[in-house]
Amino acid sequence: MVSIPSEVFPFSITDIFTAKHADWNFIQDVGGLEVSEPEYISGEGWYLPVRCDVSGLQSITAKPKLVNSGLAVKEVKARVKDNRIQIWVVYCLVSNDSPSCISKGVFIKDIKEGSYKVEYLNNDGSVVPIRGVELKLGKAQP
Repeated sequence: MVSIPSEVFPFSITDIFTAKHADWNFIQDVGGLEVSEPEYISGEGWYLPVRCDVSGLQSITAKPKLVNSGLAVKEVKARVKDNRIQIWVVYCLVSNDSPSCISKGVFIKDIKEGSYKVEYLNNDGSVVPIRGVELKLGKAQP
């Protein structure tokens, strides 16, 4: 049996066939994550742009350390807790259903106008602060 060091192939066989919640260390290893200003889209709710490239081919907020040509972003998820928006990236193998390694963002429904702190939610429940955002209808967009 051949053993491949985890530094060369940092995923288990189970990871290959299932969608996985990316932890913050993985996000940093593939180039980081950026959250832009939210916008309100009528009939859809608030859209929070979240940019991340799980392939590791782009430096977004950190220098990539891993290259994953076969991975794609399945979705960005979000939940609201008090005045915090917690987001996380779910990745999987590239497929017809998930063809892109670059995330776009997430719609957040049932959220009130106000000031929120955006955090990245890890698998273990710990969070990493990202930035503050203001949800306000009629706010001038840059």
